[in-house]
Amino acid sequence: SLQEFKIVTDAMEDGVKMMQRLPAGERENFGKQFSQQLESLRPGTGATFLTLSKQPDMGTVLAKYKDKSPTLNRSLEIDPSGATALKLLSSPDSLKTINAEIDASVMPTLLRKGQTFKMGWQQLVPPEMSEKFNKDGQIAASELMEANEWIKTNRPDMKGLVLNDEDFQIINRNQDAFYGALGILGSKGE
Repeated sequence: SLQEFKIVTDAMEDGVKMMQRLPAGERENFGKQFSQQLESLRPGTGATFLTLSKQPDMGTVLAKYKDKSPTLNRSLEIDPSGATALKLLSSPDSLKTINAEIDASVMPTLLRKGQTFKMGWQQLVPPEMSEKFNKDGQIAASELMEANEWIKTNRPDMKGLVLNDEDFQIINRNQDAFYGALGILGSKGE
C-alpha cells in the first residue's frame, strides 16, 4: 500500500541520516547492515537504501517533492505497493530522471521565491550586513546564502521568505539557471 511505501521510505531516510552522523570509517559497515535489515523486511529495499545513501540529501527532497515526479507517480499508480517505485529509486539512472522531473517542476517556484528574497532581504538583515554585501553593487551566491541563514535564524516570522535546505539542494543542482535568472553572481564566479 501507499502507507507501507511511506513507512519504508521514511525508514530509509532515517537510516541515511543515522549513517551521515557516523564517523566516515563506520558508515560503510552501517550501510551494509542497515540495507540487509531492510532487505529482510522487504525485498528490494536494501539496494534502494544503498543507492540513496550515496546521495544523502535525496531522501529529504523526495519526501518533500515526490508528487512532482511523473515517473515516481506513475510507478505508484501502476503498483500501489511501492515495490516498483523502490526499484526505480535503486537505479542511479532513474534517480537522475526523477531529479530532473522534480527540478523542472520546482524551479519556477524557487525562482519566484528567490526574486522575492532578492528584493526584500536588505530590510531584514542588520544594516552592516546589507552595506557589506551591497558594497560592490553585485550580490553573490554566498552572500545570498549568508543573508538567508541570518534571516532563518533571527527572523522566524519570515519563514515563508527564506530558502530551506531542500530548496538549496535543488538550487545547487541548477546553479547557473537559478543565479543567472536572478542576476546573482553564482558560486562558480565568486
